[in-house]
Amino acid sequence: MEIIEYFKTPIWYESKPEFVKSLNKVSDKYIKDAMKRNKDYIKKHGDFGMSHHSTPLTQDTKFMDIRNYVGHQAWNFLDKQGHDMQQYSLIFSEMWYKSFLKKVVVTIQHTCIGINTYQVFTF
Repeated sequence: MEIIEYFKTPIWYESKPEFVKSLNKVSDKYIKDAMKRNKDYIKKHGDFGMSHHSTPLTQDTKFMDIRNYVGHQAWNFLDKQGHDMQQYSLIFSEMWYKSFLKKVVVTIQHTCIGINTYQVFTF
């Protein structure tokens, strides 16, 4: 038997607790708005298994610190993998909050480099 790895997926992770307090504070408005949009559904069915999506966050300057940090780390990560990053630009195509039930908040960022998309999840 021969094993060939065609689609290896490196996973980068780290803990950055210093972002939690500020991200929770600025995300509250977005989560409340998302829950308000789902109000009728929640009233009828409850919010078990429900996820609440914010509107796009890419233009909100209050998220600039996390965007800059993730962009810098993504650039370094790709550079260390051997990509010639002088030929590429990082683009945040999407960034939003997603809240599951009432207990967990997740930030999702998509970083697009050429045709590749990298996702960052912040819990």
